[in-house]
Amino acid sequence: MPEAPDLFVIREFLEPRLSGRTIIGATERKPLVLRNMVGQQFIDDITGRKFTAVQRKGKLLLLSLGDERLLVISPMLTGGLHYSIPSDRMAASTILTFDLDDGHQLRYFDQKRMGQVYYLRRDQLGEIVRLENQGPDVIDEPLDFEEFVAALKSYRGEIKGILTRG
Repeated sequence: MPEAPDLFVIREFLEPRLSGRTIIGATERKPLVLRNMVGQQFIDDITGRKFTAVQRKGKLLLLSLGDERLLVISPMLTGGLHYSIPSDRMAASTILTFDLDDGHQLRYFDQKRMGQVYYLRRDQLGEIVRLENQGPDVIDEPLDFEEFVAALKSYRGEIKGILTRG
């Protein structure tokens, strides 16, 4: 399962490769993983959009598509991304493909189909519970010891259970 440090590295890899790239085609190979929240047909709506940023928040990747749209990827246990050329062998577990204007493809795969990919408008970010209910970020936002102790005071139980709630 990708953890925050893994997603940090994935973001670092994808940011220079995707920023400024236009999606010239997309394929949804297997249903039920994509949550299309925009009310438009996914393939038609995403085609022609340009990646403008790749961000990580906790265990999610946020791929900005201009000012209006986002792809939010929660890979869960078995999800991941391949950045490849179209002639590379495609994994049987590939769910979505995005053809880019530089000849590459971004592929989302998920062996167990446990992950989620949200396609949404920026004003809908608050509807993704997993995104909104996060505590301090383990990598980006250092938490000093006093803040940590204060945050724990209202909880009872084993420390692992307290830290992994949510």
